[in-house]
Amino acid sequence: MDDTTGGDPWRARLAEFGARLRDLRKRAGLTLESLAPDIASSKSTLSTLERGGGAVVPDRGLVESYVRRCLAAWDVDEVIRAATGEDLLSHHDQLVALHDRVRPEPRRARAGGGEPGGRARVERVVLQGAVLIERPAGDAALDFSRSPFDVERVPGPVPALSVEQARARPSRLLQPRFAVVPFTGRDAEQVALGRWLAEPEHTSVRLLHAAGGQGKTRLADRVAAEHRGGQWAVWQVRHSPAAVDSGNDPEATEGAVPLAPGADVLAVVDYADRWPSDDLITLVRTLQQLARRRGTRARVLLLGRTAKNWWPAVVGRLDTAYGLDATGQWPLASLTEEPAARLSMFRLAAGHFAAQLGVDADPAEVPLPVDLDRDGYAQVLAVQMAALAAVDARHRDVAVPLDLVSVADYLLCREYATWDALYSARGGFTRPPVMSRLAYVATLAGALPRPHARLALRRTDLADSASTADHLIDDHLACYPSADPRTVFEPLHPDRLGEDLVALTTPGHPHAQLNWQVDDWATAATTAGAGTRVVSAAEALTTDLLPDPAMARSWAPAALTVLAEAAHRYPHLSTGLLNPLLLANPHLLLVAGGAAATRLTDLPDLDPAVLEAVEPVLPQTRDVTTDVAAAAVARRLAEHRLATEADPVRRAAVHGDLAMRLDRAGQYEEALANAALAVGEARRATARDPVHRRRLASWLNTLSLQSARAGRRSEALAHAREAVDLRRALGPGTTEPDLPGLANALNSLAKALAELGSHAEALQYAEEAADVLRALVTAGAPTAREALAQVLHNIAASRSDLGADDEALVAAAESVGIYRELAAADPAAHLPDLADALQNLPAYLSSDPGRARDALAAAEESVRLYRELVETNSAPFLAQLAGALHNLSVTCSALGERREAAGYADEAVTTYRDLAETDPDAHQPDLALTLHHQAKTLADNGQRDLAVDVAAEAVTHYRHLAAIDPRPFEPNLAMALYNQASFLSEAGRPQEAVAPAEESVTRYRGVEEVEGDLHAANTADALHNLAFILGEVGRADEALARAEEAWSRLRLLSEEDDSYAAHTAVSCGTVGRLLAGLGRHGEAVELGGLAVAGLRAATAEEPGWEPYLSGALTTLALGLSGLGRATEARTAAREAVDIVRRVGREAPELVTDHMLVAERVLADLTG
Repeated sequence: MDDTTGGDPWRARLAEFGARLRDLRKRAGLTLESLAPDIASSKSTLSTLERGGGAVVPDRGLVESYVRRCLAAWDVDEVIRAATGEDLLSHHDQLVALHDRVRPEPRRARAGGGEPGGRARVERVVLQGAVLIERPAGDAALDFSRSPFDVERVPGPVPALSVEQARARPSRLLQPRFAVVPFTGRDAEQVALGRWLAEPEHTSVRLLHAAGGQGKTRLADRVAAEHRGGQWAVWQVRHSPAAVDSGNDPEATEGAVPLAPGADVLAVVDYADRWPSDDLITLVRTLQQLARRRGTRARVLLLGRTAKNWWPAVVGRLDTAYGLDATGQWPLASLTEEPAARLSMFRLAAGHFAAQLGVDADPAEVPLPVDLDRDGYAQVLAVQMAALAAVDARHRDVAVPLDLVSVADYLLCREYATWDALYSARGGFTRPPVMSRLAYVATLAGALPRPHARLALRRTDLADSASTADHLIDDHLACYPSADPRTVFEPLHPDRLGEDLVALTTPGHPHAQLNWQVDDWATAATTAGAGTRVVSAAEALTTDLLPDPAMARSWAPAALTVLAEAAHRYPHLSTGLLNPLLLANPHLLLVAGGAAATRLTDLPDLDPAVLEAVEPVLPQTRDVTTDVAAAAVARRLAEHRLATEADPVRRAAVHGDLAMRLDRAGQYEEALANAALAVGEARRATARDPVHRRRLASWLNTLSLQSARAGRRSEALAHAREAVDLRRALGPGTTEPDLPGLANALNSLAKALAELGSHAEALQYAEEAADVLRALVTAGAPTAREALAQVLHNIAASRSDLGADDEALVAAAESVGIYRELAAADPAAHLPDLADALQNLPAYLSSDPGRARDALAAAEESVRLYRELVETNSAPFLAQLAGALHNLSVTCSALGERREAAGYADEAVTTYRDLAETDPDAHQPDLALTLHHQAKTLADNGQRDLAVDVAAEAVTHYRHLAAIDPRPFEPNLAMALYNQASFLSEAGRPQEAVAPAEESVTRYRGVEEVEGDLHAANTADALHNLAFILGEVGRADEALARAEEAWSRLRLLSEEDDSYAAHTAVSCGTVGRLLAGLGRHGEAVELGGLAVAGLRAATAEEPGWEPYLSGALTTLALGLSGLGRATEARTAAREAVDIVRRVGREAPELVTDHMLVAERVLADLTG
């Protein structure tokens, strides 16, 4: 784990420095979430800084920004503020000096020979998305040929276009690679990007997003140019469906990307928002593996138009699956927001375009657009397009286009002129009207492998054979060479001009004065079926009109994204193209994916009839592949219906249905708000006519579940009780019985009670719900088995909470069995349920020592399923994945797999901490529980001081929770205090351990008064712990009293349940140890002997008790020595020492100072 220093002095000082920064931030009252955007950093980077992680010295600029911001927020005397800042920066300088002296460099291969004792031949290492080929000299190459992306080194400066080339196709001057207009502005962004590159993490991901034409690519190119050729290898990455097998030759490097020894990697990914998320994750994971393998750093800079919808899903997957915090995202502000800035940019661009075109023109005299104050010119590209068109028109002595649409018209006509020139010069070249259609298809579908491009041409009736298609494709390539040699159909660039092409070619726009001609082919490209319906080119490309529909559907998201972007500027695309397309094919909104669906539903001119048509095809149950898209549709549909609907019954249904959709998509806050609105409308309806009580009960149940999810447990219980009362009034014997509704309400009430710690009452209602559902299953009710599985899951949890683990296992196993059958039939709907049911199964299986491996298998399956679900849609499943990781960690601990347990606990804590920062009411209890367990895993791995700190944090959380809601959290607080005291004692700090140990006993006694015998064993354990600690600090009489009470309680428990026998033996041994210390050696020998016998029996069944057997033998040796029976004492002490040494060899981290007492006793006995 990053928190360990491993004896490295530099890492120790780095951790100390990070702790000082964290302390300053907390004194200033700032959170990582609020601090990060203020200093152009990320929560992940600052978290690494504070815990002393990373591989390099923290960036000085980052530290200065951090300190300045914290000092500004710290309410303290100015003298103290100044001294603190100076001291911290001095501390940083000392770190730098120490690093230079003692910190080893990251592992880098040596040039001119293999590493000492290391690589002597070429090694071929398979990464997730590439093959790494490492050579003895330390250089390497990465073969990405079988991956869905193309990676190459960022090239050097591109040769400038000649005047003739520029005049032939002026639009090329707008492409970022030619950099005709000098890079200006963006100083703050360049500083932030430079600081990001210097951060200490091995791997980091950032998103730079803005509307098309704002300069994202130019900024990325600038950063790439500044860092290319030094420490950084700078790559550009494009998505490509093509993949070529390079075979098994370890030296195969054709097309591979070279990598110098020790080089860090910066990968720039344009159009990241259009990548399939799986492919984007694969790229990032591959670079993470590369950085770890070679001890270097990797940075992934993503460029996209928006962060909406797609980005949170990617962030969630990177965080939960690979421990990467990618929450850093930078919206790029406009450089031409103000009219003065637009004028300045226009003049600058006009001057450089004039020079490139060989035009003698004063930029100040180039005519300005008449509509320069329009919002459209807020994009830098729009201003530059206007300047280019004006300069070119002046050169050609034609009318200068003076508005946005005329500029697009002018530049498109210049493209057409190029096509016409080629047609005239080359015999058989494609006619310009057909080339326009090819450009239309290429812009919608995007770059494609040639076989896919042939199919696209057949679908749109542009080619009827492969040879005809190839001729058209080759001519298109002559005009628009592909950036990726494995693909064809390069879209028209820049993107804005491509969108203009699609919009102005499609009939229906109001700009009749344009020279660019509409083409009826765009809306009537071919016919559907037997020729009964004429369809558009867009529909032919995105639907199943012709054979091989799977190939066409893969283009749908790209085509719909282009159409949606263009339609936001050209409304006729909504009314004339998208509305008919989606009315005829409503499923496209789901096929397109969540991001495209949301963008489409944002269109102001989208016909509400489209939403009505989509509604019947929305999944009726949870479907993780379409839930985000379904929520987008439901939200827009709700807005439309609520605008005119006055009836409270129908308004309640709209709000309630939307709450359900939002819940499935993980948008919980909005789901809760709509559930509350549904209940409010249903109350209005019921007040008018009691016949609506059933609907009110249904929405109350929904509100209860949403309130519980938001951490509002008392509100959830009140809503659930009211729902049950209403359902009972509608139960058997009434005129309108609703048994499924009653069972659902009973189950929700049981869950609400369990959340508040009322486990016995919760079990009562859950079992009543199960009885109702079993009757419905027998009667053949279609959804009763699914509901029964859910109720059985809750019954298992309540039984376990009441100590009935065997009965819990029976219910849990039945629940898992039902969900397996349901998930096999409908994975999208029921995999989340199966994962949830599996999550608690390990705890019940662990109650049977013979089924420990079954418990591990169940825990691993639950984590695997939740990782898959998070990859599809992170929001609804992040918390569940964290819970599954926690349970897997607990299971690994029980099996003695300590390192694995610590790793899973760390991942669970990281996830819960992020969730709790944004929604503490919902996630603080889970964070507290997982911290409590993490402290144990740290102690088990020998990191006892760190365990003390984590345990203290768990106590802090539980104090807060118990102060607000004592019933469910008071036992947890007592447990956390118990562990805090234990870890302090094991860390050699017994004086500090006394207070939490005493408080733990006090709180457990209070819980016993309320809960009865449910926590009797915990109270006995806490008493024993307190006795041991009091003995350590010399309060022997008090210690003996507590130890005897603990032993007495445990004897009574073990008489009823022999599973307490080992605990009783340990307690007996503690009493004996204390008696020996008081000189009562005869009693010590008697009790020591009893303890040894009991722990020998326990160790025979479970070797984990062996350290306690060592302690009992030490107690026996002390008693025997006091009676003068030296030989027997030495025998007992030697056996105790043998155990300690054996444990030390097998698991040295488990050896505590308490166990080492045996060594000292034996030394005293042997002189």
